[in-house]
Amino acid sequence: TGQPLAGAYVSASFAGVFLGVFRATTDSNGFYCVPVRIGALVSVNAQYSQSGLVVSAANPVQVQASSTPSTGCSAATAPVLVIDTAPACVSGDVLDAAGAPVAGATVYSSSGGFGATNAVGFYQLPAPANSPVVVYSAGYPAVSVTTGATGSACANAPLRITTGSNIACVSSFIYQCNTGNRYPNVTVIASDLGGTTLGLSLPSNANGEYCIDGLPANTGLRLQPTPNGSGGVLANSGVGGGSCATNSCNVVPAMDIFCF
Repeated sequence: TGQPLAGAYVSASFAGVFLGVFRATTDSNGFYCVPVRIGALVSVNAQYSQSGLVVSAANPVQVQASSTPSTGCSAATAPVLVIDTAPACVSGDVLDAAGAPVAGATVYSSSGGFGATNAVGFYQLPAPANSPVVVYSAGYPAVSVTTGATGSACANAPLRITTGSNIACVSSFIYQCNTGNRYPNVTVIASDLGGTTLGLSLPSNANGEYCIDGLPANTGLRLQPTPNGSGGVLANSGVGGGSCATNSCNVVPAMDIFCF
């Protein structure tokens, strides 16, 4: 509506160097001031909690920080972020390979919302009205839906494990600076070359290894670390038929998340 929004949570993460996140909360005028490294390229996003749901700005905004040291912020130096506080929604259930509900699974939407499934595997996420939204969770093929008008029933996006020759998976490892320095606890997102999210990994293990299930076979991929998607590698999903569980996935190039 163009009105200032107080109490929104604003984060600025490094887009060029994966070094963590700086945070601030908007004041009564909707203004925020987030300290960042001089000259850094950062990705700025906002989230707002209402009725137990987290609503995000439609898209993060990338901005180059000034190369001149400063002790404060001005409205002219910070990007404006817009949050729809009366959104539509997307919902569904998450089932495992045996058809049983999965409780506690984290589900994400391309509009920035995320949340965990409840005891019966159900989730509900806010999303912009009348908009295409991609919903995804680790181990599941992404589902694309279009939301309805504000206040309408949620768009239905159930998440199911899919197998077959047309379903593929990829695996590799993450390192810092040299391949002997493996990097744990990084989640990798897979998108097609047009930018549509196709899948998500669990955090990399102690050896930096990760795996992404439920991808379409013979598809060009862009693999990037989350949350800010900096860096990454290009790959192909392969011929299909494999799974992370059977360790039969297409091995793709290793990823150097940052080196400086």
